[in-house]
Amino acid sequence: MKWSPSATNNSRGTADLKKRSYDILDELDKIIAARGERMAGVDYILAFFKSRVFGSRWLPLHTSWFIEAVLSKLDLHGEFEVIHSGELEKYGKPRPAIYISTLKKLSLNHDQAIALEDSFNGLLAAKRPD
Repeated sequence: MKWSPSATNNSRGTADLKKRSYDILDELDKIIAARGERMAGVDYILAFFKSRVFGSRWLPLHTSWFIEAVLSKLDLHGEFEVIHSGELEKYGKPRPAIYISTLKKLSLNHDQAIALEDSFNGLLAAKRPD
């Protein structure tokens, strides 16, 4: 995947910084494609929740390019009912906006969902989505 900075940016310094950030994203995308693998237990936990009332209904992640890179590499397309990117929210974690928006898309209250998180900020966000 090739990322390119916005052509509408007039500031040279900002444009250089933006280009560097896209270069980093390109490199990260290559690393995911080359070395990304499912962690032990991913298949088990997906099957566990799908076989229960919960299902695998949603996956909130940071950016849409990261979501696409991971889902493609790990062949997880179709495993989730809703996928929502944090880049669509005004505020990121630990604020709960990503959880609130996703729960609304699923017509669920926070007490009807279980959050699995890999970061402290994510746990804070998941704990207070009301």
